[in-house]
Amino acid sequence: MGRPVTLTVSLSLWLPLAGCATMSLNLAPERPDAPWAPATTPSGEIVAGPASLSSQPSGSNYVLPSNRNLAAALPAAFGLERHSPYTLPELIDIAQTNNPTTRNAWNDARSAALAAGIAKSAFLPMISAGIVAGDQKFHNENSALGTTLTNDVAAKGNLSVVSLQWLLFDFGERAALVDVAKQGSVISNIAFTAAHQKVIYNVSLAFYTFAAARARLASAGEALRDAEEIQTAAQHRYDQGIGTVVEVAQTRQAAA
Repeated sequence: MGRPVTLTVSLSLWLPLAGCATMSLNLAPERPDAPWAPATTPSGEIVAGPASLSSQPSGSNYVLPSNRNLAAALPAAFGLERHSPYTLPELIDIAQTNNPTTRNAWNDARSAALAAGIAKSAFLPMISAGIVAGDQKFHNENSALGTTLTNDVAAKGNLSVVSLQWLLFDFGERAALVDVAKQGSVISNIAFTAAHQKVIYNVSLAFYTFAAARARLASAGEALRDAEEIQTAAQHRYDQGIGTVVEVAQTRQAAA
């Protein structure tokens, strides 16, 4: 009689993969009715992994931890000098360079441009290659007249396949997809320009608001000095007996 013997190893490869997937559930929040307590380093940096019992939230006032290293590094990243005067164009340039809004809008515009390039690749031919390998053993035993004949046959083989596909006509579908991707790139570029305009507007508004506040402060200081001089003069007049209490009280009220 003959019986083929076939070895299968695909099942033993999938089992550990499924186990690794379930083991990663500890990276997610443990309960749906409680806030997430992240694992942190001694400096406060959030890292992937289950949180310790000491970092579990208590009450409803829980907030995410702050990274002290980032707090110390952020002010120096802008390259600003504390006591150096800056003009409005210089402040706008610094804001456009360091503002995360412009950086995110730039990344979105680049992603849209890459999407347009991917859409164009649909006009190119597609080449695929594959290799199929097999190993089979065949065991055969024949018994006749008290004699047993055993025959073992092993066979190995592989098949290599290379295919080429090229779509030549699709009623304009690929051209339409490329056009949509290009329009999406234009929209992202417009959003990138709008992000810069918003940053310029916010910086300009803050600059002129600060300048107006400084002008109001200078005007208020000058008015205070004038009121104090008038109060001093009224007090001297009162000390000399030529002034009245009402005049002194009014100058004090103006100074206050």
